[in-house]
Amino acid sequence: MSKPYALITGASGLLGQSVCELLNSDGYTTIALKHKINTLAHHQVNTFDDLSPLTRHFALVINLAGAPIAGFPWTPSRKRILRSSRIDLTHQLVESLKRNEVTCEHFISGSAIGFYGTGAEAVSETAPPGDDFSAQLCQQWEAEALRASNFAQRTTVLRTGLVFSAAGGFLKPLILSTRLGVGAIMGSGGQGVSWIDHTDWLGGLKHIITHKIEGAVNLTSPAPVRHDKLMKTLSTQLGRPLYFKIPEIMFRPVGEMKTLFLEGQFVLPSRLLETGYQFRFPTVKDSLTHILS
Repeated sequence: MSKPYALITGASGLLGQSVCELLNSDGYTTIALKHKINTLAHHQVNTFDDLSPLTRHFALVINLAGAPIAGFPWTPSRKRILRSSRIDLTHQLVESLKRNEVTCEHFISGSAIGFYGTGAEAVSETAPPGDDFSAQLCQQWEAEALRASNFAQRTTVLRTGLVFSAAGGFLKPLILSTRLGVGAIMGSGGQGVSWIDHTDWLGGLKHIITHKIEGAVNLTSPAPVRHDKLMKTLSTQLGRPLYFKIPEIMFRPVGEMKTLFLEGQFVLPSRLLETGYQFRFPTVKDSLTHILS
């Protein structure tokens, strides 16, 4: 019996590499859309149209491509890059699979908790979308992904929170600055941080695949926290003081992107919990202890 095929976009990223490793171990033949060298996938292709000679049926398509949302101010040119790497790429992927009459059992596409906008109230998958740039970006991204329902048996969008990992991502610079004694609380500190341990992100993805869950799923911990509590927990874990606070005015140069640092969300993983997923690292303390060890 031949191995089932799985296509991964964004396969060179932190999550993409982990997904390749997970699916390889679960017996899939993995194919990566080539952006950067990724030796974890069994095959790499340069364009979506190169897929059909390899296979015309995928058990899984996992679309994780997207330029980093943070790191650069959201200038008009940067917004174009963010839209192109998410919305346009997803459109091209869906159109190519449909044009080449490639069938798919489960199409899973990345999104983010930015879908909900910002706010102080806890939200689950039933909450309406926000109206800021991040929310509009996620809505359009998801809309392109859901077009795959025309040929895929199941379609799922992953609304991912901030992923805690020792290998990179959001947490790494916070650990470094805190270790150096210059960790700081940004703004009021009351903004929500909806996060998930890297291990639970992968566990949640496998749960979605195994239980054939469709629609929107929040990949976040069941215990979102205020930013100031996160920083105080991190400083305690590292045994370092937390002296500094960065006032909101200091974020003015980054323009609209300041919402990523100064405003937040309290997002709950209702669908994972309702379908029986058990988190290995449900609290910030659990996750940080695991990562820092």
